[in-house]
Amino acid sequence: MNATTPNNSNSFKLRAAVLLAVGAIVLYVVADIYLFKKLDVIQEHWDKALFLYKGIEAIALAAAGFLFGREVHRERAEKAEERADRNEQGVKDGHQLAGAVKAAAQQAFTTAGATPPTGLATLEKLANRLFP
Repeated sequence: MNATTPNNSNSFKLRAAVLLAVGAIVLYVVADIYLFKKLDVIQEHWDKALFLYKGIEAIALAAAGFLFGREVHRERAEKAEERADRNEQGVKDGHQLAGAVKAAAQQAFTTAGATPPTGLATLEKLANRLFP
């Protein structure tokens, strides 16, 4: 399989889903028109037609929800991915900063032969707590 197969498959599935959704909505509109024209039928036939109509209505409303909700969810997913990328970069930066603080504290400890300056010792403790 090549690398483009999943995209082609997803694209085909999306087109098929959209086509089915549009078809369901068209079927719903046709059923509406049909029932509107048959308002004068006997009660028994009306009840049967209405029973079938409710199933078509449920499918059409789900299809409309898919069509309208798809764009909303796509935008939210893209924004969530952007936030995740920024957060991932922030974590990497935090690890680098913690490593630099720990190294500076160790160097100050070995150079001075005692504990590092208070500010640096505090930063080292914070780095050790946040990034063990």
